[in-house]
Amino acid sequence: MGAKAERVTHRTMEPVAVGEAPTADLRQQVGALEAEVERLEDELADQEVYLLDGYVAIVTPVGDHSYIASCPTLHASVQEDGLDATLVSLREAVAVVKDAHEASGRSLPPQDVVARCLD
Repeated sequence: MGAKAERVTHRTMEPVAVGEAPTADLRQQVGALEAEVERLEDELADQEVYLLDGYVAIVTPVGDHSYIASCPTLHASVQEDGLDATLVSLREAVAVVKDAHEASGRSLPPQDVVARCLD
């Protein structure tokens, strides 16, 4: 009739025949993955996303009053106390990166978001 369908587990990468009852190990792996997904969802729920000169900036709270902010496309990141100070510091870091690109004659990476008017 044809080859038996297989599925690959995430850690062992050993094939598991479709239709077989899950083993205790597989149930444990699924449980661990579900817990990790929940942890990541909780962590990401606290992040805020901003747009800075066309580039995405991600701000994550750390502790009670500290924040880490990054602009991944420009490889700029900062950590400060207070949201306002963090955003100011990230703007300065982005300006430094842009100036460094300009001074060296390198072009900036393409903006993450480009908005145009619909006139």
